[in-house]
Amino acid sequence: VEELGHFFSGESYILPYKYRLGNRDAMLIHFWQGRDSSVTEKGTSAYVTVDMHSTQQRVETRQERVIQNKESKHFLSLFKGRMIVHQGDHASYDPEAVSMYHIAGSNYPARHAIEIRPEADHLNSRDCFILQAPG
Repeated sequence: VEELGHFFSGESYILPYKYRLGNRDAMLIHFWQGRDSSVTEKGTSAYVTVDMHSTQQRVETRQERVIQNKESKHFLSLFKGRMIVHQGDHASYDPEAVSMYHIAGSNYPARHAIEIRPEADHLNSRDCFILQAPG
């Protein structure tokens, strides 16, 4: 999976977001931490974020820790309703496997998909779900 907005619960990611603040450049460095990522990976994402922050000269820079399922509206809006969180890590991802996604967020652009176990007891009548099956 090489698409922007695809995340894995067993990994952590660093996403620099550049923007203009008045007449100067600014950057917000998000570090997203999947709920199943290791303590080492979470620590490394924080460390690298601090390192990135310190190397930004002449750019106003801030950092934001983003925890899976606790994403801010701003973070979700970066993906324009196309953020997908897959279970596990990138190495174990099988696009041909049966998978089910819960659609979270009530309105665009905060809407996103979270992979859940494809079992009937995870369904309810209030939410939307997508079942992906090979074939």
